[in-house]
Amino acid sequence: MKKWKSMLLLALSAVLCFGCFTGCKDPDAELKKNAKYTLAFWSAITPASDKVMKEVIDTFNRTNTDGIYVNATTRADSSGIGMQLAGSNPPDVVYTEDRYFKGYALDKYLEPLDKYVSQSQLVDLNDIWQSTVERFRFDPDTGYSGGDNTLYALPLDNDPTVIYYNKTQFTNQKLNIISVPEEELSTYNSANGTNYLPHGFYEYAQNPDAGNKAVTNANAMMQNGNGKYYVFNNLIPMNWDELRELSELFTKSYGSTADTTYGFMNEWWFSYGWSVGGDCLEWVEDPNKDGNNADAQYMFSLGEKTSNYLVTKAVEVNGHTYAADELLSYDDKHYVQDHKADAGIAAAIADKTLYPLPSIYDAFVEFCRLSQSTSKYVTDGMKGYGVSPTPSQVNQIGKDRYFTSGQLAMLCNGLSAAHNIGRAIGKNFEWDVAPLYQYREYEADGTLKNVNGTDIVGKKAAHNVVRGYAIPANSKQKDAAWKLIEYLASAQVQEKLIPAELGVPARKSVAKSSAYLDWKADYVPDNKAALVEAAEYCTVGDWSYIEDGEWINPWADVLNTDVRNGSMTLDSFFRHNCITQTNNILQRYTARKANG
Repeated sequence: MKKWKSMLLLALSAVLCFGCFTGCKDPDAELKKNAKYTLAFWSAITPASDKVMKEVIDTFNRTNTDGIYVNATTRADSSGIGMQLAGSNPPDVVYTEDRYFKGYALDKYLEPLDKYVSQSQLVDLNDIWQSTVERFRFDPDTGYSGGDNTLYALPLDNDPTVIYYNKTQFTNQKLNIISVPEEELSTYNSANGTNYLPHGFYEYAQNPDAGNKAVTNANAMMQNGNGKYYVFNNLIPMNWDELRELSELFTKSYGSTADTTYGFMNEWWFSYGWSVGGDCLEWVEDPNKDGNNADAQYMFSLGEKTSNYLVTKAVEVNGHTYAADELLSYDDKHYVQDHKADAGIAAAIADKTLYPLPSIYDAFVEFCRLSQSTSKYVTDGMKGYGVSPTPSQVNQIGKDRYFTSGQLAMLCNGLSAAHNIGRAIGKNFEWDVAPLYQYREYEADGTLKNVNGTDIVGKKAAHNVVRGYAIPANSKQKDAAWKLIEYLASAQVQEKLIPAELGVPARKSVAKSSAYLDWKADYVPDNKAALVEAAEYCTVGDWSYIEDGEWINPWADVLNTDVRNGSMTLDSFFRHNCITQTNNILQRYTARKANG
């Protein structure tokens, strides 16, 4: 009897299911039937994007007057799609990351977009972050990117790198957190009777908020154990010393009372090197100095000890004119190095028109000192700071886990990590984001050092990842595909896509609007002002300088194991055969030039 009932129920279920599928009408059936063009769209995916993107595409399908119907499919990433792009029936619109698109462009898999942009009424490149537009400009024949080269994708988002910090631990350690942009600091002080200095982190002997009449006992400044006042401004970059000092407050080996084990972790050296004008890859016109331009090629330059220079007043160097606040180019800093005896160069150095900054080697030493212990030498005379876990420690549990478990007070990562970081933290502690550090020099009274009317600060520098929409060259519906891309890039749709968590909006006007700055959601940082500013100055990571990253592997493997784990000094690293291997690999890129 039980068996018979089970069979009957199974049969009824089958009938009901069949009835449901046959009785339920496809709401888009009529649209599909009447469509002139049916597009296959491979969309980016985030934990929050599916629902929002579906709504955006549904609106497009119902409102466009061109007879276009879009079938959207989300993909976790854009790597390894070369075979599909090369096929006779590729999707009509795909998203691609900056690290992959050059290879696709070299293989002629992508359609140039310049003619579409020039005719569009919806796309305004002036309202899209310049660095992200240039990220997708490339000339496959010369290898040059940026500038006026061919545009192969339209930016979808901007994923800047920032510092994630544990607000709860900051409060426990008596850190007072403020949010005042540097350019507004003077006005803020005058209006509120405060005395804040232009620092990301600073210990004040006197309460900088003492004159603020709006302060009550409930929001008064906290004093540290020495009777002083720690202030963390999450809209001003820390300098190198401040980052180290703040990290020590959260590192157990320094006697920290915090629950954290380490203060800070960053796996990328970029913010150190770029801030002073250095880099790891340079185009050297004549590396052998024999006058033979045929020898021009890339050189691995991370170990260079030539000083960088900040220009403090307008000057001409090597035939190139520089304004105050600019950093000398690679060629021109070497020109200065080789012509210090020349009257003009000597005078510019003497009156500090050319103000020396650390070399890229110096900056790299500072980066490597973070994770090496205080008992080990990074280079001659310099031991580690021990404020960061070593790569081998991080590999055991992952860098995000170090932060989300409360073992790490500050973590450098991209905005795209925010959702997973926030979800892992849950309600265990409060967190937010702040800008990465910057080279900055100060006077003894805490004011910025100023020479010839110019503050001695390096560039604000960090990397970002940028994704963009592209049209496969083999698509048979390119004009219709462009209609979808320009719709997605419009300001109205960019605003609708904010809840999809696709990074800082590609349109500057949307990113700087209250719709984005005031948007609140679970696992989304509150300090969006820092994200928007970072979106402005972030640039491409070294993996995307040229068309592939093969040249990085030999030196990066040694750096991120032996060197940063403390078993090899930097001096030994730069004598290691991995440097020779790197420069040998770079010889095949001789006809190509680095990004932008």
